[in-house]
Amino acid sequence: MAPPIEPSTPSQARHNLTSIDALLEVARLQLGMDVAFIAEFSGDQRVMRHISSNGPVGIAPGDSDPLADSYCQRIVDGRLPRVIPDATANPVSAALAVTAAAHIGAYIGVPVVFRDGQVYGTLCSLQFEPEPTLTSRDASVLSVIAKAVSELLEDERASRDERDAIRSRISTLITEGGPTLVYQPIVDTHKHRLAGVEALSRFPVGSGLSTQAWYVAAAEVDAEPALELSAARAAVGVLDELDGYLSINLSARTICTPAAQHFLAGLPLNRVVVELTEHVHIPDYDVLAAALRPLRAGGLRLAVDDAGAGFASLQHILRLSADIIKLDRSLISGVQDDPARQALVRALLRFATDTGAVVVAEGVETEAELAALGQLQIRYVQGYLLGRPVPWAHLRQRVFA
Repeated sequence: MAPPIEPSTPSQARHNLTSIDALLEVARLQLGMDVAFIAEFSGDQRVMRHISSNGPVGIAPGDSDPLADSYCQRIVDGRLPRVIPDATANPVSAALAVTAAAHIGAYIGVPVVFRDGQVYGTLCSLQFEPEPTLTSRDASVLSVIAKAVSELLEDERASRDERDAIRSRISTLITEGGPTLVYQPIVDTHKHRLAGVEALSRFPVGSGLSTQAWYVAAAEVDAEPALELSAARAAVGVLDELDGYLSINLSARTICTPAAQHFLAGLPLNRVVVELTEHVHIPDYDVLAAALRPLRAGGLRLAVDDAGAGFASLQHILRLSADIIKLDRSLISGVQDDPARQALVRALLRFATDTGAVVVAEGVETEAELAALGQLQIRYVQGYLLGRPVPWAHLRQRVFA
């Protein structure tokens, strides 16, 4: 038996309605009914998905009851008409226990049908008193709204299926070992040696997604921490052989998870740099700073990427007191011929010096760029000119040859 629905008080303001909820509200108000709801048929159960009422009711989204006991099933299979002006005057509805239990006086219900003909459930509206003026025209109004609702529900289902497919794809990738890792050298030009390496993820050829797209997709389905930590765990395997520091890429969301905190705490933190990624917005700098505080106290350094490319990276630098400021390729490209770029590099270097940070120039691709950076007193550089990202075995052979 459905939970009882009690007569309600006048409606209160409703906020943050979804599109489906808004349509349901329109349906109820248009028909002048006390309650309207959308129910899904799930096996032998009727599950309430959306509810609109003019006051408190005794049901909520997610509640379910036997489909066999409902008006909904009988309206879909034709045992009840779509419009019932007086539920106690119709012998079929009068015989149902829910009529008295839920104080149903009048009722309108129509099926919600997907484009392929599948019946999702019903869109129904009821009143606590009989309403003799109800006609088939009222059911027609509800049918129009039910069609719009069905399209929104199908879109939601398609989006949910797509998200599930992404999660499954990421889960399979992690189970099979995670992304492939490559390493790009970061060079100390003063000592002419390797200062460290940045670990970068590479994904299966033919996946149709770039590395950035994989992580963006993972962030959209809340799988970003699992994917990033899978790559980070693989990356740190080179620490025993590496003469210098290892930079790993983690997002703010991942850093704040207990799994990441545990993983990072077990590393030789004085040889690890966490490079903050940009897959998602940082909602709370204070929370991120608090998560980093004990790790940084243990020697972990924080790098911020893309400096000079936009406002977000400057915010990260200021709000998080970055240890390493990585100059974006857009600032380095053609720096030898551009006084404005040179001025900005000098300004960022001065800022870094004053705050105790280190500058790394990314994306160095030409000898002219490297020479200009040397004249600007940039000590640490990274880019194709110094070395492309390659598997560790290849980089180790180059460095230790």
